[in-house]
Amino acid sequence: MERPSKYSSCKPITDLIVDGRRLAEQLRPIASEPIAIRGSALERVCKPYLQLVGEERDEFTNIRLIDIWRYFRHSWSTRYRSSPGRNLFYLVRDAAQPNHPVMGIAALGNTVMQLTPRDYALGWTLDGLVNTCANGDFSEAEMFRAFRLRLEEDFDQIYKEDLPVERRIDHSVDDETLSRLAVIEADSIRDREDALRSDEDAVHNKVADLTSERLKELTKSPLYRSKRARAARELLRAYRTLATWPSSLRDLVATDHGMWAVNVVLKQLKKRHSATSMMELTVCGAVPPYNHLLGGKLVCLMMMSPKVVNDYRERYSGVVSIIASQMAGRPITKEPHLAFLGTTSLYTDHSSQYNRVKLPNGSVAGQSAIVEYKQLGRTEGFGSPNLSAETEQGLAEIAEATSGFRNVNFIFGEGQSPKLR
Repeated sequence: MERPSKYSSCKPITDLIVDGRRLAEQLRPIASEPIAIRGSALERVCKPYLQLVGEERDEFTNIRLIDIWRYFRHSWSTRYRSSPGRNLFYLVRDAAQPNHPVMGIAALGNTVMQLTPRDYALGWTLDGLVNTCANGDFSEAEMFRAFRLRLEEDFDQIYKEDLPVERRIDHSVDDETLSRLAVIEADSIRDREDALRSDEDAVHNKVADLTSERLKELTKSPLYRSKRARAARELLRAYRTLATWPSSLRDLVATDHGMWAVNVVLKQLKKRHSATSMMELTVCGAVPPYNHLLGGKLVCLMMMSPKVVNDYRERYSGVVSIIASQMAGRPITKEPHLAFLGTTSLYTDHSSQYNRVKLPNGSVAGQSAIVEYKQLGRTEGFGSPNLSAETEQGLAEIAEATSGFRNVNFIFGEGQSPKLR
């Protein structure tokens, strides 16, 4: 990409790296100006804008935008590996310089499912839920109503023709029905393991075109029949507990069955909103020489732009949810509305990049609130990005030798993070 052949229609990607000496010469006199007029002077030297990355080609070099993004991503200290699921890639370009050079890059990916400080802040843990109610963020009546609506909608999106349950969720469900669902779940898990031992299911359950016939076939497969039976059992049991509870939230979570029911509905809330309303900043930073000019903070700020919200809605509006559709036996779409942008810092003490990134209220037209990053806490978990392909293959062979079959087959709905499993 730096030295294209004479037969290539592309220009060198180095044309998209600004001349640092020229930029310094332009900036130096502005630094000596009074603060009051620096802003207007800087606008003539630097005009950043966001460019959503797709398969289109750059107008100045004819290089594909995604290849430009990957080129600069390879200059990061951590290696680049593509991630499944929803992704949005961005270039930050400078319209004031020749060829609109790249100032920084960013990427949004699927949010982390288990992040205790974030979940506490959102009320998605028991302690966090009690705290948000105590603070008056919402009343207990609103909370219980939202809980019931969540369980009702999720139960409605389960294919139930081969399950011993009513079409609508009911708090009068008996223990015998819950026991029958548990037996169906256990039998389906055993059927799936038998199929995996014979290596039938590893290919059979791959998702191709989701035609009506193919979708119904996947829905009735042992993998999804076990998931549907477990989901129906958990939703019915939780709904019965919440619908018949006469006292307060604190009293509810003080009991074992109440704590279990609330955890079930919090899990359902998290599954719903993590799939539609939340994204994670997986890449965010500046490229030379803008990294010497706090360009990373600029990229952070621009990722909170309304453009990102609109791009997310346009990209994923009307997209069929594969797992939810296989649970329902019919195409399911979820309306995307980006409301939460999260990230984890590379460094443990504090984040120099996200710290103090704030746009005061009224800074731009139409802004009605402060836009900023808030530190919610420190994570205590672990991840798998630096496991090599050889290590991953070795772990897979050990797992297969132990169980007698391959239980990680990169199938939608099989579980989170194949590498971690």
